[in-house]
Amino acid sequence: GQPVLTAVAGVWQLAPGAVRLDWDDFREALNRAGHDGKQRESHLRAALDLVRGLAFAGVPSGRYGWLEGSSISTDVALAVALTAQARAELAAGRGDEATARGALERGLTLLPASEELWRSALRLAAAFGEREDVESVADDMYAAIAQHGSPVGASATTDTLVDELLPGYRTAAA
Repeated sequence: GQPVLTAVAGVWQLAPGAVRLDWDDFREALNRAGHDGKQRESHLRAALDLVRGLAFAGVPSGRYGWLEGSSISTDVALAVALTAQARAELAAGRGDEATARGALERGLTLLPASEELWRSALRLAAAFGEREDVESVADDMYAAIAQHGSPVGASATTDTLVDELLPGYRTAAA
């Protein structure tokens, strides 16, 4: 076979294609989703099934110094969140609340303060549940934003949606 690791001008390099990453498979599934409308949701599911947690979680501090100057961890989390939201929208559109909720939860695992994902979760709860369901999502959302998000709290867009879906909720919670 071909060598996997070679020295080029004194620098070790991996041969192209020598290492296959989940990130490569994730991106391929997204590409398939973009080109295969009939199977879009199954390709999005395949991409999300590759996600097991935050990229580079558990890597010892300082192990990969190049990561600190890179946006790859944020890029991966954002790609997963957008994929989760797309899958949730497709599932909700065909009336599958459980799949939609699961997709949003997957995205929120990586980006717990993503107000866009939380707003989708609020809309989903309002579409399929009762007021108590929407209140539960709002409670979880505000707690996550307080713990992981902006020190000033939720955005005006998020607060406005809560006011629309849960009249009086923010006044009662304050």
